[in-house]
Amino acid sequence: MVFRASPYEVRPGDPLTVDGSGFSRAANKVYFNGMEGTAASSPDGMSMTLTVPGLYEGVYTIAVSNVLGSSEGSVIPVSIKV
Repeated sequence: MVFRASPYEVRPGDPLTVDGSGFSRAANKVYFNGMEGTAASSPDGMSMTLTVPGLYEGVYTIAVSNVLGSSEGSVIPVSIKV
């Protein structure tokens, strides 16, 4: 599950922290509007920090998947500014 992303407003290249549960220590993929996943690791299974990929400006939904499952039922928004 994904609970929140902070900060809400980010730019490509900025760090983004995603909080939730069921994250894998090394093999998570974070999807922006279902597009190609960005790899991220989680030291505790509840949070991870990743670098925002180069995306166009807009509001995106974030979902996470790994070997434990997918958060498709619990997506959260984040605003990308360029």
